[in-house]
Amino acid sequence: MAAVNVYLKMFVALYVMVNPLEGLPIFLERTETLDERARVGIGHTAALSVTCILLVTLAVGHELLNLFNISVGDFT
Repeated sequence: MAAVNVYLKMFVALYVMVNPLEGLPIFLERTETLDERARVGIGHTAALSVTCILLVTLAVGHELLNLFNISVGDFT
């Protein structure tokens, strides 16, 4: 159960770094000429893509860092 808490904290931290509220004005500006259905489709695709990237990072990120012999301390 402790591992689930750690992974949940990592997922939340990564999601906060993505900062969807910061991208909202850009999304609205870039899609202002599109109809409502296209905007919703693009929004769903973007949300699904970000979620998949975060989940893959959550699942294999630690092993990938170990593969390249990189520690978390190397980023500080």
